[in-house]
Amino acid sequence: MDDPEAVVAAQLEAFNARDIEAFVRCYAPDAQILRFPSGDLIAEGHAEIRQRWGHLFGEDPDLQARVAARMVSEGFMIDDERAFIRGRPDDGIVIYEVRDGLIRRCWFVVPDLEVGSS
Repeated sequence: MDDPEAVVAAQLEAFNARDIEAFVRCYAPDAQILRFPSGDLIAEGHAEIRQRWGHLFGEDPDLQARVAARMVSEGFMIDDERAFIRGRPDDGIVIYEVRDGLIRRCWFVVPDLEVGSS
């Protein structure tokens, strides 16, 4: 999948299915997931992504997210997303950098994002 929109769509589909292996496959082995604008690291690499999101997938059977709006430009995607995590809506902006068919970096513009446990 070289199309950034297809990669991010596959990642969202895996998120909604709570399929951790399909979710992780959308990311580069050394991918970074960060908070924006601080740049604080949430997870780096497949092992950390699998641990944090796998925990969330396992504990929340109603987990889901949807895209309200999307912008695509030269390997970057910006999604206006609404996720339902632990029974409450979390609205935020997610910025994806996609290169060579994988998500390389992802920034969450969500003030109180909590994903899994460290």
